[in-house]
Amino acid sequence: MTKQTMPPWQYGLGVGFAGLLTVGGAAMIIFGVNFVQEALAAKQWPVVAGEIKSVQIIREVDRNGSTRVETHHLKITYDYQMDGNAYTGDRYSLGDGSTASKRFNERSKAIAEKNKYPIGSAIDVFYKPTEPSLAILKPGVNFGTAVPIILGFIFLSTGLSLLILVIRN
Repeated sequence: MTKQTMPPWQYGLGVGFAGLLTVGGAAMIIFGVNFVQEALAAKQWPVVAGEIKSVQIIREVDRNGSTRVETHHLKITYDYQMDGNAYTGDRYSLGDGSTASKRFNERSKAIAEKNKYPIGSAIDVFYKPTEPSLAILKPGVNFGTAVPIILGFIFLSTGLSLLILVIRN
């Protein structure tokens, strides 16, 4: 059998693309590890009393071909004060951003969850000591904080596999 070789432009393109995937994957892993470390550190952030200002039910519609899936989740806005400065936050956790609840397929379940957060009620707010404007309601690691690491490993392994394949050819 004769081994088939690639033209130089294909080889260069393959190595470049594989390198991009590999470097991008490694960068995502580094970012992800830092993100998880910050999420773990958030459990030790100072806590201040906050007040719920608004709770919205956000409706999202995803279309997958002819299938239409409707989900609902909460977005909470809260105020808090630190060292005489007033802040407004809407971040629920480091991995979930402003999504304050799991996604519900039924609006009635989202309404029931919303009723747990009456406007004007007190809530614990965790704030970053070096940046008090960064605050969350739920500290710790969740699936959202692990996503960059997972994607990073997928990109890194795909890039390395492609690089090995291109070099062998």
